[in-house]
Amino acid sequence: MTSKLFNVGSLLIAALFVVGCGDENPTSEITNRVKAPKLMQTWGGECIESEILQLSGRMFLEFDGNNLKQVHEFYNSSDCNSPAARLVYEGEVNVRDAEPSGAYPLDVTFKKSELVALNETGKDALEAVNFCSVETWNVNQPVTVNQNQNCPLKAMPATEYHRSLVEGDKLFIGEFVLGEGVSEPTERPTISRDSALTKVDRDF
Repeated sequence: MTSKLFNVGSLLIAALFVVGCGDENPTSEITNRVKAPKLMQTWGGECIESEILQLSGRMFLEFDGNNLKQVHEFYNSSDCNSPAARLVYEGEVNVRDAEPSGAYPLDVTFKKSELVALNETGKDALEAVNFCSVETWNVNQPVTVNQNQNCPLKAMPATEYHRSLVEGDKLFIGEFVLGEGVSEPTERPTISRDSALTKVDRDF
C-alpha cells in the first residue's frame, strides 16, 4: 500500500512539474481558478455615456486564470450595439483569500494597452481629437497607447488594487476605471452595488 501511495504521489508531483514548465506563473494560474472559479468568465457592464470620444461606452472584464483584460468599447449608437473603437488593457491578476463578506481582493498589474478603430466612425472620432497624440488611425489596426497629455488612460505598467464579489450571474466590483485606479492595497475601494456586471458570452 505504501508503495502504491508513493507512486501516486510521484505521478502528481511530476504532473505539476510538467504544468509548471510551460507556464510563466503556474501557481497563480491554478490558484486563481481553484480559489475563485465563478470569477473566471467575461463580464459586461451597462451601456453608458462615454467619458471620451463623445460616444456611448461599455466596459468588460475578462478573467482567465492569472490573465485579466479590462476592455472599453465605444459605440456609434446609444444602445451600445455598433462598436466604433475598442481599448484593451492586458495584464495579470492575483486573487487574494476571500474576506468575511465573501469578496475577493484583487491585485492587478496591467502591462499593455491597445486602442483600435473598428470602423470609419471610430477612426473619425479618434482623429477629430488627435487622441493619444496619434494623428492618423487606420481601421482594424491596433495602436499601443500610453498616458500622456492627450491620452487620459492608465500609465503602463499600472498596478491597481480592487475587490470583487460574485453573486449568481452578477459581478460587483470596487472600481475599474478608464484611467488610473487605486494604487495602494490599503485603499481598495469597497464593493459598489450601484451597478453590476453580468456574464457575457464574449472573448477579447
